[in-house]
Formats: sequence, structure tokens, C-alpha cells
Amino acid sequence: MDFAQALWLITFLEQLVLLGILIGRKRVVRFPFFTTYIAFVIAQTVINFGVYRFASKGVYFWVYWSLALVDVLAQLGVVYEMAREVLRPTGTWSRDARVIFLILGSVGAVLAAGLSFAVNPKATSGLFAWTVRLDLFASLLIAELVIAMFLAAGRVGLHWRNWVMGLAEGLGLWVGLSLCVETAHSYFGWTRQYATFDELVTVAYMVALARWCVSFWRTEPERKPMSPEMHKYLVTLADSLDYDRSRLRSEGRSK
Repeated sequence: MDFAQALWLITFLEQLVLLGILIGRKRVVRFPFFTTYIAFVIAQTVINFGVYRFASKGVYFWVYWSLALVDVLAQLGVVYEMAREVLRPTGTWSRDARVIFLILGSVGAVLAAGLSFAVNPKATSGLFAWTVRLDLFASLLIAELVIAMFLAAGRVGLHWRNWVMGLAEGLGLWVGLSLCVETAHSYFGWTRQYATFDELVTVAYMVALARWCVSFWRTEPERKPMSPEMHKYLVTLADSLDYDRSRLRSEGRSK
């Protein structure tokens, strides 16, 4: 077994352990999408391995990148789940919080797309060039959203041992290094060092998996309870803002 195969095996075992923790310790109740994502990447690994061993290179290429696209979409779902945890201090979404998150996400998507498609990768073919661009776009977008979650978490005072903070830290480490590697690919192309870069990303993912295992195994520290007066104030404020916005719209239409 060579080094790359050892990394693959350790990663797969970590994924199985994490899925067992999420289900066995009932973290799936709070993080159903993240649990589904981990189950998906386990299935993705098994499928890719089977296709690699028993199918042609062409089939493997299209299966690999099709599943990779689903993987990126699932990661965006995990980021949304993190946002739901951070931006619902009263237990329900504030309309303003939802709108702000969607606006930031849209702006981040536009910026990521602009930066990704502005580069001119030194790839051996047009297909590989587009692959580099799409990888860079996914890494940029997820990194931007994770940074937004860190900022939002700081504003609401989440403890570092909180589950959502552990999830954000692991994802941030993995995606951050992936972003560096994809940037290198964009400017230097698919060089002989690609395998080394890929292994560095795998190691970062292994560290992220270990962080998630430790975080979700632990009992989440209790948040300081919000006083009934503060909870009532926040709910009343949100309702008041929604009412004032609706009234202004009605008055505007009547004029």
C-alpha cells in the first residue's frame, strides 16, 4: 500500500467513524443535512472506487466529476445549515437575517464566478481548463460563506466548543487549503506536483474529519439562557420591522 492509498483508507475510516458519531449520539437531529452529506461522501467513495476498478477511464472521468458537482452543492447545503444555526438566536428565522444571508451569498457567488473565470489556467485542454475554473469557483464560494459564518458566530457569542463552530473550523481549514491548491492549478497548470498538492488537501480533510469527530462526540456546552424579556424584545422587534415594512409598501401602492 503506497502513501496515497493509505491516506484514502484513513479518510474513509474517519468518515465511517464520524457518521457513527452523528447517528449514535443523535447529532443528526440538529444537523440532518451534514449527516446526509457525510453519508453521501461515503457512498461517493465506494462508487468511485468501484468504477475506477471495473470501468473504463472515460466512464470514471464522467462519474467522478458528476459526483464532485453534487458534492459541491451538498457543501453549500451544509453552509446553509450552519447559517440556520447561527442566524436563529430566537429559534426562528428573522426575515432580515434571511434576506441578508441570501444577499451575501448571491454577492459571493458573483465575485467567485468573476474571479474564477477571469483566470487563464495552463491546462492541457479546454475541458481541464473548465475543470480548474469550476474547482476554483466552488472553493472561493464556500470559503466566502464560511468566513461570513465565523463573523456572524462572533457577533452572537458562540463558544468554540459549540458544534456549529467545530463544523465551521473544520470546513474552513479544508476549503481554505483547497482554495490555495486550486489557485496554484489556475496559474501553474496540471504539473507533476499535482499529486503532492492533492495529498495536502487530503491531509487537511483528514484533520477536518478528526475535528468534526471530536466536536460532535463532546456534549455541547450550554448557551447562556436568554432572558424572557430579551427573547420577547427580539421577537417584538422583528414583528415590528415586518409590520412597518408591509405598511410602507401598502401606503406606497395607495399613492
